[in-house]
Amino acid sequence: MACACGCGKFARKGNLYNSDCQNECACGCGNRARYAYAPGHRPVTVCVRCGKVFSPLKSEGGLCSLCRKHVRDGGPLERDGKLIQSRAMQKAAPEGRRWCSGCNQYRLLKFFGKDAARYYSRCKPCHRKQTHAAGVAKRYGLTAEAYAAIQTFQGGRCAICQIATGASKALAVDHNHSCCPGNQSCGKCIRGLLCSTCNQLLGFARDNPEMFKRAILYLERPPAQNLGIGP
Repeated sequence: MACACGCGKFARKGNLYNSDCQNECACGCGNRARYAYAPGHRPVTVCVRCGKVFSPLKSEGGLCSLCRKHVRDGGPLERDGKLIQSRAMQKAAPEGRRWCSGCNQYRLLKFFGKDAARYYSRCKPCHRKQTHAAGVAKRYGLTAEAYAAIQTFQGGRCAICQIATGASKALAVDHNHSCCPGNQSCGKCIRGLLCSTCNQLLGFARDNPEMFKRAILYLERPPAQNLGIGP
């Protein structure tokens, strides 16, 4: 942790500032900077990208930890107006509710997951959609818009059984395994969206159309009945 006056020196012993700095704490509490900040006295600044109020521990370019990670991962440094608006809405949230940045509405706290320190910024349904979209994009190179377009084209249901809608469990992305074996796709061999049962059905049939043709004949003309066996 950095010296409380902002001189750049760092602590070496637990929470105390092991520094010979004679300056006063930057928060104006009057204490020597070499001591730890008093509760609530840590200097704060506003992130230049998202507008979050945070306590800088060293020279961080005016960015909070999340925005620093965003920029390190190749994201743009420009101000994020949507994120700034979401933070403003969060501050104005009624008691017992929280602003969801996914569906853009106030929801009860019970709809939000949380870690040890804070609630998530999206409600559970929106968080699941975000996680699913990220997984689909990573494994199949399919954007959320493309996924929604395929689902709409299929009538909002599994392309084979036309029963599952993806309401309880998102429809799986099916691709041609002769092009891309395994659970990832180049993005060019995607065939459609299927429920888990139908997706497994194709796997058991090894994508062999002749097997399904024989299955149709089997259901229409069962061998045992053709021989007069059974009721």
